[in-house]
Amino acid sequence: MCVAALPALGLGKAAGSFWTGLAIKGVTNIFQTIQQRKVAKQQADYQYEVARRTALYADRAFAAEQEATGARLREDKVALAKKRQKLAVQGAQARGKTVASERSGLLLDLLGMDQEMQLGGEAVDLAQTDVSLGRQYVRDIRGYEAKRDTRRNQALDARNRGYQIMSQAPTLLGAIGKTVGGGISSYYSLKGA
Repeated sequence: MCVAALPALGLGKAAGSFWTGLAIKGVTNIFQTIQQRKVAKQQADYQYEVARRTALYADRAFAAEQEATGARLREDKVALAKKRQKLAVQGAQARGKTVASERSGLLLDLLGMDQEMQLGGEAVDLAQTDVSLGRQYVRDIRGYEAKRDTRRNQALDARNRGYQIMSQAPTLLGAIGKTVGGGISSYYSLKGA
């Protein structure tokens, strides 16, 4: 059906107001759609920026946490090395005192064994502390990775919200369809009147 044939289909004097109303509805629908799309784009852009920054900050926070934990581990290992060195010096001094006391025989052997056991126990404690520090470092890093991954997933969610906002925004084709639908409805109501 040709649009020019509509006045000939019984609209008569109402044809002018019909076309004027249809044009106004069409222009209004298109401008509303353009404005709604503009707002949707702004919202989507905001979500994209939130996603970008969240991912960036997640990586930065992970790097900072990892560096801080590594620095703490290095400091703890230095402290352990100092304790080991101090323990070695104490052991040498104790052996020197025992030998300097000029005792001999079984008593000297017992004193030496007692000192070795004490120093050995402390050395084992330091070794266990060293192993424990290494394991704690690994646990901390895994925790930081989990936090980073959670933040990255939040960034992905924000980006997806941006996509969703744009996919739900009205389209120009929808505005044209709305105008045509309104025009047909108006035509039939005028034709019936």
